Amino acid sequence: MERKPALTGPWAVETDLQVHFRDTDAMGHVNNAVYHSWFEHARIEYIRQILGMRTIGDYGVILAQQGMSFRFPVELASKPRVGIR
Repeated sequence: MERKPALTGPWAVETDLQVHFRDTDAMGHVNNAVYHSWFEHARIEYIRQILGMRTIGDYGVILAQQGMSFRFPVELASKPRVGIR
């Protein structure tokens, strides 16, 4: 498996996300649990783009811990982008 060189800047991989109506709560904010799904999406993109893994047999990566700190709410009209390194 060939590794790609590290990218410059703070994030190795960035990906755009889409907020769906089902992601929001009664206040119009994205539900807390949705962020973890977005992080998983970014992690898979990292595994594909940086580690070059393509099949389920290539995935030897285990997620041991995940956490987050909220800075501001994401709403339905938002265009979030997630980065990972």
